[in-house]
Amino acid sequence: MNLEELIEKVASGKIKLHQVEKYTGDKRIATEIRRKALEKKLGISLENIGHYSLDPEQVIGKNIENMIGVVQIPMGVAGPLKI
Repeated sequence: MNLEELIEKVASGKIKLHQVEKYTGDKRIATEIRRKALEKKLGISLENIGHYSLDPEQVIGKNIENMIGVVQIPMGVAGPLKI
């Protein structure tokens, strides 16, 4: 089954979000398929959460289930801090 067929089956509910990895064998590809299936089903863009430097292998199964992306938070420094 190609990626488009898999996305369609996930969007239609024939394949559950948690089952995607069984079909891909790859966490990054499964993440992309889930995200694209939700975009298709909901008629929205989730493109921004698809760009990340986090390694899915380090978090999937530990901190997150059915990963679809990452929200990155801008950070800055205030200072100098005197202690």
